Amino acid sequence: NNLSIAMGKFISRDLYADYEILMQKPVDVVGRRDLLLYQNFTFHYNLPYRVRLAYRFYLKPSGEKNAHEVFLRRSFSFW
Repeated sequence: NNLSIAMGKFISRDLYADYEILMQKPVDVVGRRDLLLYQNFTFHYNLPYRVRLAYRFYLKPSGEKNAHEVFLRRSFSFW
């Protein structure tokens, strides 16, 4: 009952954008034929010292509140 499609692209050397769409049938209501559409937009920016800044926007179907998220991520290796 779900279909998810995701795609992304480097806009510049340090800026990456991705988009995800999820189409979902509601399971809690009997006999409804609505299709719920969830969309996520994310921008990742690479900073020095392997730090990544990200902004994500969740666009939800009508009746649900949209959400935003900002976070920092640091990666390192155990070599």
